[in-house]
Amino acid sequence: MGSAPTLTCSLCACAKALMKLNEAEVLRNSLEKKANVIARFEEATFFSLKGEVCWRMGHVKLAKKMLREALSLLGRQFPRTSMGAFVKSQVEKLLYATYVARRASSLPQEAR
Repeated sequence: MGSAPTLTCSLCACAKALMKLNEAEVLRNSLEKKANVIARFEEATFFSLKGEVCWRMGHVKLAKKMLREALSLLGRQFPRTSMGAFVKSQVEKLLYATYVARRASSLPQEAR
């Protein structure tokens, strides 16, 4: 029984977040659009946040739509199959590991 209030508070917080994101979307749509990289990144961040909130509230279809929109703004694609998602995650882990190793090797010896 102790988890029921936490779940309710979590849904309440998500509902508030979704309300604020909808208000932000109205404001965002009222501004003139600039076709630059920063504006695309900000818009992708907005859709990503909205997708995460929708996911936490259980609106899976809407969350998927928002996340697809965010990825398309960044020039990425949503994996279509679970195997594609697995392969993509492994590639990203490998790329991150090589980035970390390269960065560590470029640091001065006393900073390591």
